[in-house]
Amino acid sequence: MPRRARQEAAVEEANDFGDVGVSPLPEERGPGEDAITFPQQPDQSASSSPDQQSGQFVSKIPDPHGRHGINIGDGRGMRLFLNRRFRQNAIMFTAPEGENPKPDKEDTDWLREHGWTWRNEEKVWTKQLARDSEEAPWARANSDKQAEDEFVDLANRIRERKGMAPVDYAFGRER
Repeated sequence: MPRRARQEAAVEEANDFGDVGVSPLPEERGPGEDAITFPQQPDQSASSSPDQQSGQFVSKIPDPHGRHGINIGDGRGMRLFLNRRFRQNAIMFTAPEGENPKPDKEDTDWLREHGWTWRNEEKVWTKQLARDSEEAPWARANSDKQAEDEFVDLANRIRERKGMAPVDYAFGRER
């Protein structure tokens, strides 16, 4: 496959959130089951990859990749994804088969007020991460943490309306 065609295929794959398979939420999964499944990647041996031959690092992590999932009741869920290539987070709402996963209007308004943008092609809400600079060397990490906090805050707003207990954790450490 010519190099240009491989690059275009990689960009198309990175943009296609539809290929991401969502499995049950943590409380609905059995032991050893992953939260997010991804399509099989073509086998690329080290001898045939031009990136590896040129000495460039090639990540094995699928992009975008799922990070967190929260049950918001009635079989519905929210998923947080990170797309490193485009430096953005994405929130996907899920629902049982045959039901519309679209959140309530007050939730979509809340997302817009907090800087999230609806991407109809991928059916996700996205938020761009800030760029690091000399003046703000941790800007990207801080904006990523802010997006994670907003994800949990929105899930807790929805859970509260449904009479469910709030999710009481911050990613990686207890609150």
